[in-house]
Amino acid sequence: MKKVHIKDGDLEATIIEYGASIYELKYKGTNTVLNYKNLEDYKTNKTFLGATVGRVAGRISNAQFTLNGQTYHLDQNEFPKSTHGGLTNLTTKSWDLIEQTPNTAIFTTTLKDKDSGYPGNLEVKVIYKIHNNTLHINYIAKSDKDTLVNITNHSYFNLNPENEKVSNHKLQLLSNSYLALREDSLPYALLDSEGTAFDLNEPTLLNETFESSDEQIRRFEGIDHPFELSKALDYDAKISSPQSKITLTIKTSYPYLVVYSGNQLDESFEDAEGRKVGKHQGICFEAQYAPDFINQDYLENHILKANQEYNHVISFGFGEIED
Repeated sequence: MKKVHIKDGDLEATIIEYGASIYELKYKGTNTVLNYKNLEDYKTNKTFLGATVGRVAGRISNAQFTLNGQTYHLDQNEFPKSTHGGLTNLTTKSWDLIEQTPNTAIFTTTLKDKDSGYPGNLEVKVIYKIHNNTLHINYIAKSDKDTLVNITNHSYFNLNPENEKVSNHKLQLLSNSYLALREDSLPYALLDSEGTAFDLNEPTLLNETFESSDEQIRRFEGIDHPFELSKALDYDAKISSPQSKITLTIKTSYPYLVVYSGNQLDESFEDAEGRKVGKHQGICFEAQYAPDFINQDYLENHILKANQEYNHVISFGFGEIED
């Protein structure tokens, strides 16, 4: 399986063709993302490690939606829902590398009209570029029919040097509201986060959040929620490890950040170092539109019109805790 390496300054990334997935993201020699020991696992990638997710990230209720008066029925790959683009998705595609420089790699792929039930032939490009110790991920897409597109990256970050649980990380998330979820992980309300376990505007020890008595935290055994970004500062989230002293700063053009704290990781696979990967051993920052927006009247709609360009950026910047 082909590996593509890019580097600038103290940051280097290794990307593989399946899912145009991030295999390694090393800052000053420390790998900060989870990966599979067996590269063949990326062909199925049930945990979506490092993957490009789409054409629509997140869940679609009842595996259907109506657009321009027509109802589209999707793969029920998480019955009765459709999730992360259905069975024919960006994660399990073998992408084509079309350009590479020392700090940039550009991949492309295509999803056909009716793949997983979605309308439109969709051409997708992802540009990975490292500059000033920041990995910029740029998603560009175009469809020949009106359709839904919601593409993100599903890397599991762990800034500890030996991949201990992320419970010791501190997370700051600039958001004043979050989507509360039903037991089936579908959103039912946009709620004010002030004074709740979801108020992370000040750096918060993740273990304190995991131990919260909040009903939503207890239901999902951690965080697995979309946060509406306030755009209050020049970044959207920041996380750090006291062990490695590494900080990760997230910035995106998307309006939401889905934070998933690896609640369902169950030691069913080993990482490249041969370590079992379990609960809370990684945390995802899936920048995107609100999940299931097409079926929720209280959420803003995002329809990609035929022949219009879809263009979004997610940036992961690295540095160190200042003493």
